[in-house]
Amino acid sequence: MSAIQIQSCPACDTHWFLPRDRCPRCSGPVQTRDSTGLGRVFAVTTQHRAPARDFPVAPPWRIGLIDLDDGVRVMGHLDAEAVIGARVRGQMRDFAGALVPGFDTLGTS
Repeated sequence: MSAIQIQSCPACDTHWFLPRDRCPRCSGPVQTRDSTGLGRVFAVTTQHRAPARDFPVAPPWRIGLIDLDDGVRVMGHLDAEAVIGARVRGQMRDFAGALVPGFDTLGTS
């Protein structure tokens, strides 16, 4: 498991999650840093269908949009207790051979 990495542009102060070579706003240079992984659940859904019949991990999966305290929104896997508004902590986790964000609930407030 590893930290979720976010990128930012020092030229225009834009922040994002998915890796890019240049800033999506101004094409400026990119800086990469580890996120704290702390955030709040914005939306939750449950995926009941795998992308292929032979997919190595059987559904259902809880998926959510997380507003990280670092200023970016990330899609990731959630634990069973996560509800909209819950505080969570995340890190990159192995899921079917790929590293994806996964989040555990800290509580609600």
